[in-house]
Amino acid sequence: MREAAIIAATAAPRTRATLAADLRALGLRTGDVVLVHCALSTLGWVAGGAAAVIHALTDVLGEAARWSCPPSPATSRTPPAGATRPS
Repeated sequence: MREAAIIAATAAPRTRATLAADLRALGLRTGDVVLVHCALSTLGWVAGGAAAVIHALTDVLGEAARWSCPPSPATSRTPPAGATRPS
């Protein structure tokens, strides 16, 4: 989805604070272990982009929390730069 369409479809921009509040409302708490998988466009217009999402996760889960966010779908044909295959 193009940026203009995302902005048009979102009532108000999502922020680090609103994302953190939503994560808490979903039940996430400090110290939880979380696997994150989402397309940024599904969140709507996020002020600050992916960095705001990462900061919101850290705000909720804590600095020492363990969470993972896969860089690409498992079916991706182009590995991320510097990636190596397991032996």
